[in-house]
Amino acid sequence: MLIEEFKYESDLPRLKIHNVFRYPAKFHPPVAAKLISRFSRPGDAILDPFCGSGTLLVEAVRAGRTAFGGDVDPLAVFVSQAKTRRYDPEQLEIVLKEVLKVGETLSRGSVEHDRLMFHDIDDEGYAAQLAGLWVPAIPHLFHWFRRYVTVDLARLLHTIDKIADGEPGASAFLRLSFAAVIRNASNADPVPVSGLEVTSHMRRRDAAGRTIDVWALFRAKAGKVLESIRELEAARVDSATAEVVARDARLPYDGNAVQAVITSPPYQSAVDYYRRHQLEMFWLGLTGSQAERLALLPSYVGRANTPQSHPDALAEWRSSSSANEWLEEIGRVSERRARDFRAYFSAMTMAFASMDSALVPGGVAVVVVGRSRWSGVTIPTEGLFKELVPSTLRLREHLAYKVSNRTMSYTRHNGADINEEHVLVFERE
Repeated sequence: MLIEEFKYESDLPRLKIHNVFRYPAKFHPPVAAKLISRFSRPGDAILDPFCGSGTLLVEAVRAGRTAFGGDVDPLAVFVSQAKTRRYDPEQLEIVLKEVLKVGETLSRGSVEHDRLMFHDIDDEGYAAQLAGLWVPAIPHLFHWFRRYVTVDLARLLHTIDKIADGEPGASAFLRLSFAAVIRNASNADPVPVSGLEVTSHMRRRDAAGRTIDVWALFRAKAGKVLESIRELEAARVDSATAEVVARDARLPYDGNAVQAVITSPPYQSAVDYYRRHQLEMFWLGLTGSQAERLALLPSYVGRANTPQSHPDALAEWRSSSSANEWLEEIGRVSERRARDFRAYFSAMTMAFASMDSALVPGGVAVVVVGRSRWSGVTIPTEGLFKELVPSTLRLREHLAYKVSNRTMSYTRHNGADINEEHVLVFERE
């Protein structure tokens, strides 16, 4: 089958809601919008089983579709729910003003912030300032946050929960804004998508003197989030809805209910979402302990360093001759990398079967995928995907587009190719 060039340019303005939370390797909004318009009709039900931060879902409600999203990452589910829910912007503005009014009495002045550029509060001061406030059980808390920043985050979260109590919309808006400043308020570098680390760049910034004003960060971010919500509320089709749940993409659906599955699955060993989202998950109460968080680890598709006991590594290997050849070749060099390869493609085989179970007869599964590299050799992931789908999914089109701008470009582990992405369109017979 010939590969057709996919032209995703759109006259639609890019919605600001896509930028409210820094989420790595996001679906490019114009691509998502064009796929929706090309492979579905107004009123259709669309499923994204790897919904991430909800880019596809946002574009779906703007286009008048019924959107369903799922993800194993609790933060992804929270962000997607918060971005796609319906709001009353005027009510949000009122509660935001209440939060900021409290902040005027709790925030530290410029003199104190200047002093704290090079000196943190001591243990006694920390205990006194934190009295009566909740702080999550983040391992090595003071590696990630200065003591005074921890106090200010706890004060802000307490204020948010007190003012938004009983108002789900206000809580979602304020907590999304809060989540979006956690990384910038921490000692971790906010830019790398690889995971979570205090880089040499951040150490140089701290040595030169860095002011971390939690309330100022929140004020600026919440204002932008409110503006983006106003824009989305004006753009969305009234009849369009979105539902997002915590769900493993490998699990089958009970009935064939959607006209289209449109998704961009994780690349193999490319982005470690588990590590990346640790701080936000703890501060939002999405995980209560390190043990709870570790229990989520096997659910993530595409992680590196797969243990021998991982369910996907132990699953029956239902693969193609090409995948078997790659598995054998990689295994001759690295047993660990071969296990990663096997676990990833086993998981994606189950995910394709799940997509098949969700689609109505004649429905389409649209999968966006890029290639990865191993030992300097490119792995044709899109070709392997074609061979792993159930026999009931027939390849209808193979499209491709160049990743050609800064918005779409990002560094991934494992040499994942960001220069071109493939769009595989399968039709359910």
